[in-house]
Amino acid sequence: MNLSCIAAIGGMAVGAWRSDASLVVERCCRYSDFDRLPPTPTRQARYPLTVTTFQRPAPDLQKIAEAWRVWTEGSEGSDDGEEVLPGRSMADLKIGGTDKVLETLAAESEAISPVFDIWMAWEKGKSTPEVALAGLEDNGFAAIVEALHDSE
Repeated sequence: MNLSCIAAIGGMAVGAWRSDASLVVERCCRYSDFDRLPPTPTRQARYPLTVTTFQRPAPDLQKIAEAWRVWTEGSEGSDDGEEVLPGRSMADLKIGGTDKVLETLAAESEAISPVFDIWMAWEKGKSTPEVALAGLEDNGFAAIVEALHDSE
């Protein structure tokens, strides 16, 4: 049986993948002990593997509208009067679910595709937040946000 370590905490291995891709969770075993661990149903039963999946919440149009308002109004729009950072604005838009909203709208309308393409370029690391925000502004993202906010 070929085991490979997947995590180490304080010099102790805490898990391993078997060659058949099943996970064996072992606590307080030294790395060298993995070669000697026999596969037993008891060991797997003592440490059941539960997998949870993350479900993204539905887009929050209010958060998107607020993040865009703060960006467009600049430091006057922020609650504490501090400078509004482009990266923080893009992060706030993403937290609100802008990516999912634009993806859905772009699938329904070709007119939204340029805005979605700008968003995806930023998300893939091909543009800076400053360039992405300027592109969103130039391609009518404000009108999209306003229409979404009004439809709420």
